[in-house]
Amino acid sequence: MGSPPDASVAFTAGLTFDMSALITRPVTRLAAAKEVQKTDLTCSGRSCRSSRKARMLFIKQTTQDRTFAALDKTRALFQDRLDRTRTAAQRGLLANDS
Repeated sequence: MGSPPDASVAFTAGLTFDMSALITRPVTRLAAAKEVQKTDLTCSGRSCRSSRKARMLFIKQTTQDRTFAALDKTRALFQDRLDRTRTAAQRGLLANDS
């Protein structure tokens, strides 16, 4: 009893498919690994950009806080100077150079 003629064609096709899969498997795995690495780098890049943005916002906020503190101190000094000058003018202690 022999095999039907189509059986050998199916066997050969199946064997060819299996051999092709075995040959291309390392390349397919490498391509998949590279895609994973690329995705990781993309996520890492986004994370890095987010960290950089947060750092810049922190620096900006800190700089503004320091600037406002200096401006507030300067305002207080000028207010004190104005008050002293007014007091001196009321007492007639200022020379009129004009």
